[in-house]
Amino acid sequence: MICRQQLVQHRQICIIIKGVTFEEVHPLPSQDDAFKLISPMGRVHFIETNEGFFSKSMAIIEYIDKLGSGRSLTATAPFQAAKIHELARVLELYLEAPTRHH
Repeated sequence: MICRQQLVQHRQICIIIKGVTFEEVHPLPSQDDAFKLISPMGRVHFIETNEGFFSKSMAIIEYIDKLGSGRSLTATAPFQAAKIHELARVLELYLEAPTRHH
């Protein structure tokens, strides 16, 4: 798996916990048509897998969870799954987003 961004801490923590091997690369955001085939919004928050590319924190975390071994980081029970999504969104909005602008 190749992580196409500077990993934000909560995604990086998930990768480490699950023991998934990855390579981190640092492309620049781009609105170039070729780049937007990989990342439709032109952002660098995405990963490349053998099957293709995708982005967004929860999608990345859920994918990593399925790849790695050990205890699951995600839930199948509706309430527990909602709480995980809630916490991930709080991390994105109030911890991650403010650090991107400094």
